[in-house]
Amino acid sequence: MSGEEKPRRHRLLKKHGKKLTRIAEDALARDEVLAAASDIAETPGLAARIRGAGQFILDWCLHRHRRDEILDPAAKDKIARRSRRVATMIAAESKSVDREAFDYNVRKLEKALIVNGLWSAKSFWREIIEAFAVAALIAFFVRSFIAEPFKIPTASMVPTLRVGDYIFVTKFSYGLRVPFKNQHMIEYDHPNRGDVIVFEYPDRKDPNDYGKNFIKRVVGMPGDRVQLIDNVLSINGTQVTTQLEEKGVPCDDGRSASTTQSACHCDVQKETLAGTTYYTQHFSDDAHNRLRCPPAECGNGLCEAFETPMGCPQDCSQSRGRPSTNYMPDCCGEPDWPATGQGAVGLVAVTPNEGGQVEVPEGHYLVMGDNRDNSHDGRKWGFVPFQNIKGKAWMIWWASRKSRIFSSVHKTASGGAAHAAGK
Repeated sequence: MSGEEKPRRHRLLKKHGKKLTRIAEDALARDEVLAAASDIAETPGLAARIRGAGQFILDWCLHRHRRDEILDPAAKDKIARRSRRVATMIAAESKSVDREAFDYNVRKLEKALIVNGLWSAKSFWREIIEAFAVAALIAFFVRSFIAEPFKIPTASMVPTLRVGDYIFVTKFSYGLRVPFKNQHMIEYDHPNRGDVIVFEYPDRKDPNDYGKNFIKRVVGMPGDRVQLIDNVLSINGTQVTTQLEEKGVPCDDGRSASTTQSACHCDVQKETLAGTTYYTQHFSDDAHNRLRCPPAECGNGLCEAFETPMGCPQDCSQSRGRPSTNYMPDCCGEPDWPATGQGAVGLVAVTPNEGGQVEVPEGHYLVMGDNRDNSHDGRKWGFVPFQNIKGKAWMIWWASRKSRIFSSVHKTASGGAAHAAGK
């Protein structure tokens, strides 16, 4: 055995000795209690005079352990002596203890405990199984009640979150949910405007997405009246503080620059909602984007006027005389919501009020993506029930750009739009 292995082996043996002495002390203490309870039970008339808690403890002791489990005096004395001897060696300085003698006494104590049924060495496979079981239990507890990792699959939250980002979501931000159920055991908080949340898609009419995890930003709380006017949010009749950062720049869709989506132009805005500042983007109203709209005859002229609530029609075979093989992506946005055009009411869960606003019902939240014209959100399918909310987005723990790793999802936007978009 090498010189480095000997100290390590001694440390492991010392740790093992501490465990054995603790087991021995507990066994001796328990034995004293059992012996006392047995003496009481065998004393004529004494047990009958014990009432209340004393009687309960006596009954528990006598039924929990058999009389023959009490150590005989010789075994008790042997365990006590060997335990004291090992404890003394452990307490002494390492250099002053003969390691062979220490090893000998630890093995003797171990044998005495095994012979008397007080301890048994675990097999290799039992230790492996127990380690995996404990790890699985810890992982289940962490994922259910503390934090859960998610991967961002779409560009709906660009520029805040990009395709391929890995994030942690805190599961305790709004309460503790029953695992695998849309039900809270404990509720002690609720989402605020501006929170980025993960939730289970609630629309049962859409079997392709129902039950899947979605991530969006809360823009409306229960009782809020919300609308979008010229790409500016309005809540309860007050416009959200919005600042135009960049206009007519190539859209950042979170993927490579070679994708067709990058052919569109976007405006980047900075919004401040309930103290949270972040960036959004939407399609620009410029000549560059109009050239990429389907022909006017396909959409009855609505596309160029930016009045269609769901964007441009997708079923045209040609665009401006170009063959379908060269058809560019449509870049028409939705500057107003809820729209007043045909079919607008069908896009929301409730009919807009007289002021053209949508009111969020009790126990529900309205969510939107930061990529406003490329997000399948509450403007299309309605509201998110509180019970469907799984947690609050917390931190990006992995991203393609190193500067974004370990950054907060809710960090205050600063340093320009290009920086916020991760360019």
